[in-house]
Amino acid sequence: MVINLTTLPLPPPPPTTSAGQLREKICGMRTIVHRLAVDEMSVRNFVEKEKTGFYSRLGVFKPKPEEVVCEAVSLYYEQYVIAKANYTVDYYRRKVYPIRIEDTVKEVIIFDKTLQPSGQEKGGRQISLETKERVTTNIPAYLCLDKSGKEIDPKKLPTGVEEPNSQRVLKDLGNKLRSPAATSDTVVGILRSRIIKRPQDIERIVDEMFEVTELSAIYTPIYEARLRHLKTGVIKVVPVSGITGKLYTV
Repeated sequence: MVINLTTLPLPPPPPTTSAGQLREKICGMRTIVHRLAVDEMSVRNFVEKEKTGFYSRLGVFKPKPEEVVCEAVSLYYEQYVIAKANYTVDYYRRKVYPIRIEDTVKEVIIFDKTLQPSGQEKGGRQISLETKERVTTNIPAYLCLDKSGKEIDPKKLPTGVEEPNSQRVLKDLGNKLRSPAATSDTVVGILRSRIIKRPQDIERIVDEMFEVTELSAIYTPIYEARLRHLKTGVIKVVPVSGITGKLYTV
């Protein structure tokens, strides 16, 4: 026999929230510009020292130093976007709890309801409680996109000293900025699709919230050294970090 406890009164939802209506709270975009820590001359010295290695074959056969020249060094700023979000849903669901009882039990009284056991006489007798549960589910997400809009490991994100007035510095960079592939709307859309997943057993929603707590555009300085092999004419562009002065890889 099943006892239905759903007739018990449910607490009303919060007055500021309509049941089943998703609330959203999106923070503003924060701008972070990394301070340039390496000058062009240091980059040229690094490239001059390492240039033959960029044309090596099988890691062994390298051209002579005089066969490779650095034609130009340019500075630009590469953008990364990081975001942190959270999806929370507070809801009611139905749940049936089977309760094993002793073989000698003839009936069980709960909340003035009398239940008759079901099942075999030996080893399988039980009663079932049909209830409503209030459950809160929380799903966090963290996202980091590179200049092409590709997701990368946050541990590989370049780090550096932040300019004290990043907005002003950003305006002064002009054509040194590379056009980003990911906008704030793109990032928020990815987060929405990733974590807003309502449980299948929802009966009534008390509150549902999608919140973006962090949204930052990070601009990091990168030098590009243009190299030419004088014999073959092969051109290679070598990225060098404007923070560490070393080969830039992500």
